[in-house]
Amino acid sequence: MANGELSLIDKDVSSLLEVPLSQAVTSLNLHCNRISRMEALTAARLLRHLDLSSNHIARIDGLASLSSLRTLNLSCNLIAKVEGLEGLVNLTRLNLSYNKISSLTGLLYLHGAGYKLKQLSLHSNRLDSINHLLQCMLGVQSLREVTLSLEGEGNPVCSLPAYREAVMQSLPQICVLDGVDRLGNAASVGEDSPGDIPGLEDYVDYLFSSETSGNEQRPKGDGTLATRRIDEVLTRFHRRAAPGEAQAPPTAAAPADGANERRIGALERQVSQLVHQAPASEGPGPSRGTVQRAKRDIDPTSESEKSDSEKENRRSTRAFLQRSTSCCGSTSVRTAALRTAPARSSLKGVRARRSDSDQEHPKHKGPKCAVGPRRRAQAPSSAAPGGTARGSSSKTTRAPGQGNTTPTAEEETYRTIVEERDQERERRWKAEQATRRLTEQLRSLQSKACEEKDLQDMALHTTDRLKEMLLRERVARSDLQGQCDTLALQLEEARADQEHHKRALCQLEESVTRTDTLRALQQAEEGTRAQEGAGDEFRMALTIEAARFSEVKGACDHLSAELSESKASLAGTRQKESRSSSLVQELTAMVKEQKRRISELTNAKKEAVHQLK
Repeated sequence: MANGELSLIDKDVSSLLEVPLSQAVTSLNLHCNRISRMEALTAARLLRHLDLSSNHIARIDGLASLSSLRTLNLSCNLIAKVEGLEGLVNLTRLNLSYNKISSLTGLLYLHGAGYKLKQLSLHSNRLDSINHLLQCMLGVQSLREVTLSLEGEGNPVCSLPAYREAVMQSLPQICVLDGVDRLGNAASVGEDSPGDIPGLEDYVDYLFSSETSGNEQRPKGDGTLATRRIDEVLTRFHRRAAPGEAQAPPTAAAPADGANERRIGALERQVSQLVHQAPASEGPGPSRGTVQRAKRDIDPTSESEKSDSEKENRRSTRAFLQRSTSCCGSTSVRTAALRTAPARSSLKGVRARRSDSDQEHPKHKGPKCAVGPRRRAQAPSSAAPGGTARGSSSKTTRAPGQGNTTPTAEEETYRTIVEERDQERERRWKAEQATRRLTEQLRSLQSKACEEKDLQDMALHTTDRLKEMLLRERVARSDLQGQCDTLALQLEEARADQEHHKRALCQLEESVTRTDTLRALQQAEEGTRAQEGAGDEFRMALTIEAARFSEVKGACDHLSAELSESKASLAGTRQKESRSSSLVQELTAMVKEQKRRISELTNAKKEAVHQLK
């Protein structure tokens, strides 16, 4: 049993009394067993999920103490009536499919706002009355999904005309009936909420907090973090040269904690000072043929972050090279292209802006700002080592004073921002790891505390039982001592009775012997008289048999004479039959001869007629 979950699937359990239940059990699965009664569930008062499907249960009872129960599965049983659900105030899912249910009167006790039943499965049962169905479900206010027919397994009521329209009109709280919503679209039947899934109760708070905070800070596919304040300040800085463009003040965001808010505020003040120190208007600067990017001065916190940074650097470089190739005519066009560039993550935005700053001031980049061979191959033109442009007559350079001061401050600010961002990411990652470790330790401590509490309860219970057994043993010992004394007295009395019985037995044996002797003599005399009577009867029987034998002998002689006469008549009859058969043969031969002669005459007549013709 782990995390309060007890699973005994197909374990040949015949009674709930065999299951070790306690208050620590929150999920109990007894699918496919031989349980016939719902009993002994009061020990698991904190039970949330109960599965008793595929058993031999015929009646729903014993659930009044399970006020925390959320899901109940009683499918594939022998239940004929819904009852015994009035104590389940937190029940949200009830599965009673594949039973013999014809009555739903138990749902009448779930009417009102105090019950939370949302999903009810009743397919493959014997419900045949639409009025009874609507009457029992009308007051279940939280009911949202009802399944009366699923994959061809339904109820007799489902075959009635206009069954769906009647149910949907009479039960306005239902949204999904038999897997189809009110608009006729297929809906997912039995969609679980996180609280209804066994094992996720401890993570519900984390799931809800991640859903509420997902709109504010949702990680992108590349794993970057969203820093809105820094992005807004940097956007204002890079758009300061656009004429007539209004600068929107940064929106206020709720700080995660005091230290992070102070750190971000300091970064914003530094960037704002840099914005105010820069000139209000700047002439359009010449575009460079070669695009150079500043290299990141801080090391990544992990190998995965390093690979992500390299991929993002290559993507932003290729996008910016394409923009610089198509918009190399003027600085204003390049500024518009940068304003419309995607800024979905803070890391991409910072690097794109660093690339823009490096393009405007290529003279002050050191060896770290040199691009690789791949980036130089994608650029439309190359730049000289000193930063002068070649291949265009309209290209000019900036003033020496501006080129020597502003880019260095901007570059340091960008590096500081990126470094702070990476440090913040590392701190957050470490905080998450620490939170996970603390959560695991807390769970282990809770489990140990529960185990210790169980051990203490077991020890107290064992001590009480030992004391009770000791008292019982003392009482039993005193009772046994009294019984021994009583039995000793009874033994003495029994011995005296035994002696008396022995003497009486000897007297009885002597009387029985005399009685047997007299009885034997009487039987011998009776046998003698019976033998003499049997001899007389035998003699009479012999005389009777002799008379009968003489009669039978006379009848036999008479029958033998009749037999000889019958044989003689039989021989005469056979001779007559032989003569008759010979006569018949002769007549048959004569008939054949006559037929032959008639046929010859007929043929002769035909020949004569033929000759005459």
